[in-house]
Amino acid sequence: MRIYTSYYAKMKDRWWEYALVRISTNSPAWFPVGLSCLPELYPGWELVSGIKEGRITWGEYQLRYNAILAKLCRDDIMRKLWELSDLEGGRDVVLLCYEAAGKLCHRHLVAEWLGNAEEL
Repeated sequence: MRIYTSYYAKMKDRWWEYALVRISTNSPAWFPVGLSCLPELYPGWELVSGIKEGRITWGEYQLRYNAILAKLCRDDIMRKLWELSDLEGGRDVVLLCYEAAGKLCHRHLVAEWLGNAEEL
């Protein structure tokens, strides 16, 4: 299994190719299929609204989100990703959120933390 990160708009026409996993606090109503979820990786509304409304900087966002990741067990998350992949016939996993490629986003922090995820 390979692990990728991407965003909803890019994957809306490719959803059948991968085991899609939501790591955003919510998902778009227009997305064509239901998604598996990994709530442990959600940034939460406080961080999302803080960065969107300019109350916190990207540096503070990173510190706070990395603190969330630090409380998690990477092996547990990897096991869950393997299980989700297995449920989807062994497909590669794509961790999804909203921000387009090149934008600051927590999925890049997750990819770094996992150490083996790449952007689609």
